[in-house]
Amino acid sequence: MRYKTDSIHQPPPHVRARLCAVSQRRTLARGEVLLSPGSASDILFGVISGAVSTALYAESGKKFGTTVWTEGHWFGEANLLSKGSQPFYAEAVETSDVAVVDEASFRQLIASDPEVLLHMATLAASRYMRLLSWVEHSVLRPLPERIALLLCASSERSHKQQRLIRASQDSMADCLGVSRQSINKCLKSWEKRGLIDIFYGSIVIKDETGLLAAARQQTDCNEPMRQWPELVN
Repeated sequence: MRYKTDSIHQPPPHVRARLCAVSQRRTLARGEVLLSPGSASDILFGVISGAVSTALYAESGKKFGTTVWTEGHWFGEANLLSKGSQPFYAEAVETSDVAVVDEASFRQLIASDPEVLLHMATLAASRYMRLLSWVEHSVLRPLPERIALLLCASSERSHKQQRLIRASQDSMADCLGVSRQSINKCLKSWEKRGLIDIFYGSIVIKDETGLLAAARQQTDCNEPMRQWPELVN
């Protein structure tokens, strides 16, 4: 289960060109690991071609928060700028060419070209805001709404205005941190209402607006009204 990267900020082409100019290149075979927890964290990566996935892994082996980075995307800026430990795995989804910028080259570049630093800060800030949005959608909202939002966020257009999600119920449960039974209960209720079709390894959304409305209706019936904190003047 992975989130789409369509809306994730990318540096503009001229900034990507400057980063590539100070980088080294690596060609990764499909399935080759680029990063793992404990590996060097002071590196910035850019996908030149192909696709690279990043994810957190639990000790049980379950994946969480998988994102697939395609051509033009850069990642690793948070660890490079903060000197934090490297917490995720990154591996090639297919044969991929990757630009690798080490810390020394990056610091020389931003010292001579502040525009690059500005765009890296924008990149980090946009992902921080995306993380907050993810927390709000995937943790704070009631479960039926979280499931429906995950389906919509992970879907791709199919045919006749329908949307396709290529994911198992187990992967959805891993992504949201709930049981498969909880996922299945909601999906079956929506299938009975004609809002989705469930297949092995995939789900088709037949009525996205109706699905979101049904999820919110379940929330209204099953959840107490939220009490928002008041602003203090």
